[in-house]
Amino acid sequence: MLNMHNDKSRDGAADLELVRRVLQGCGDSEHEFVTRMTAVPRLLKAQNRRFGGELHDDELIDLAQDVLLVVWSKLEAFEGRS
Repeated sequence: MLNMHNDKSRDGAADLELVRRVLQGCGDSEHEFVTRMTAVPRLLKAQNRRFGGELHDDELIDLAQDVLLVVWSKLEAFEGRS
């Protein structure tokens, strides 16, 4: 779920609205989306530590970039569900 900074919606409606605004090129929506996505590298790093730290920092950076590219490429398919 994209809604990492606030609890406006537990069902994803706020996230879906943000994605729709991003796809329409509305105002500051792309900046808000990118700001939310800064959590991805931190989440991956935390999960890596949790599972024994198998990945090195450069591998985590590559993984974060791959994840973000997939997220961005699939925005049109996002339905507001995690």
